[in-house]
Amino acid sequence: MALTILDASQDLEYDIDPSNLDDLEFEGIDHGDYPDYCDAFLSSATETKNGKSRDLSDEELEWVIDQYPEWFSEKLHDYMH
Repeated sequence: MALTILDASQDLEYDIDPSNLDDLEFEGIDHGDYPDYCDAFLSSATETKNGKSRDLSDEELEWVIDQYPEWFSEKLHDYMH
């Protein structure tokens, strides 16, 4: 019998609106990779919704990058200037 391992993280959906995110922190910035910054990633963010704030998990941060690549790129460039 074969054992199948499913990667459930690919199917996760979060209710995160990037306009509710602040305190953005980025890592992996290599200026030699300008303008793509392929190794850069969002390492920390705070979501404020309904008057409550919370830090996003690593999985949620990855999801935001995957779902909103244009937003991520814009915020990364803003962060560096």
